[in-house]
Amino acid sequence: MRKAIYIFTIVITVISGCSSCFNKVKEDDSFSKLIEKCYPEYDTSKQSIYFKEKYDYDIREEIEIPMTSLSTGTLDIACKLSFFNYGGDIILFNGCGNDCFISGLGTIKYVYPLSEDDNITITSKEQDEKYGVWAIANLSIGIDYITDVYVTPIAMKAYNDGDKTGLIFVQFATERRYMNVLFYGSPKLRIIARNCPNRIIPRTVPTYNIEGPINGPGPFWHMK
Repeated sequence: MRKAIYIFTIVITVISGCSSCFNKVKEDDSFSKLIEKCYPEYDTSKQSIYFKEKYDYDIREEIEIPMTSLSTGTLDIACKLSFFNYGGDIILFNGCGNDCFISGLGTIKYVYPLSEDDNITITSKEQDEKYGVWAIANLSIGIDYITDVYVTPIAMKAYNDGDKTGLIFVQFATERRYMNVLFYGSPKLRIIARNCPNRIIPRTVPTYNIEGPINGPGPFWHMK
């Protein structure tokens, strides 16, 4: 009996060890695939470099030097924002391609990084086959109450992970429409939006005609 127990113990140990090694191989394989995706690629024919990166946010900030600085001879900086357009039923703007960062969505009226004191009330959730869970929510920001806010899949993931301070509320507006969106942004953008929001460019050139596309501007735009 003791011999049988001893043999059984050895078998379980070996199986556990093999399982651990197998999982380690799978983890290493996943990591190597990630490295392969993000590794820069040199194009010999064009003599240029395609620089790829893993990006965990769906709103991007780019520091720019306005043309006025060149004409006046004074150094100034501004922050240009672009937004991930997703696709399908959760696209921001039908007039641009899916899965790319775009700017020029009317005028950016507000850019506000949420704090722990702000409240999010999820009113509905949906599951997209490609992008995951997204939601519609209401926000309580100080004395302001904002309804019909589209919570993007990446923002929803952050919310579910308890990372509320990484969420950034943006309101876009045209003459006839507006759109409220909750994105997930980088720590750098949160600092800019909180401490020097006047540096954020509210309107880029060219600006898209939101009314232009045949299928409409997108599902989250509302009439004023």
